[in-house]
Amino acid sequence: MHKLSPFAAFYFFDDLAEVSSAARLYGKKPLFWNRIKFRSELRRFLESIEDRKSIVISCESLCGVMPGYNGLFRKRVKSYVPTARVLTGILCEELRSQFGGDVDILLLYTTRDSEPWLKSVFGHISRTKGGSENFLTFRNSFLTVPNLVEEAEKITANLTGIRIMTASLEKYTQTKYGPAMAVLEQLDLPLDVFDGLVAQDRQNVG
Repeated sequence: MHKLSPFAAFYFFDDLAEVSSAARLYGKKPLFWNRIKFRSELRRFLESIEDRKSIVISCESLCGVMPGYNGLFRKRVKSYVPTARVLTGILCEELRSQFGGDVDILLLYTTRDSEPWLKSVFGHISRTKGGSENFLTFRNSFLTVPNLVEEAEKITANLTGIRIMTASLEKYTQTKYGPAMAVLEQLDLPLDVFDGLVAQDRQNVG
């Protein structure tokens, strides 16, 4: 990321450990004290970072817990929407509180076709939790498989003054820099910097 550091500050999962943990906890157990915990950790993080022209925060957990995990009362989470809508609202409020009410916020959601996404989710949960459930049983626990574009639209439906973008992994994995291209396109990089970037090996192959 050093070639990009003059143009933006980047923060990923490892930089947001406490924020991510609090977001996942609220995703599993959407109780008011967990919501307060998330806001507190997010505020602490935002107060610790430098104010830059462009700041990229990339962390899937900011949407809560991945559908397929068990939530409150061990009931399976079927959608990001109910908790992600709350978490996203808090995120935007805290960004405006920290960087000013006129801060330009872009929420970029990477999406994937529903069935391949659900198979990836199942693989991830199987690796992290184990268990004997097969994919067919897992698949049948969803009356309808979430459509991630529709999920993003519902999550952000009540936001105002925020730019919203979705980026299809099926589209962006075919580009030179993979899904990162969706972010790079927003940074207005000089052509020589853009062309000089080195594509990284794909990490998530699930």
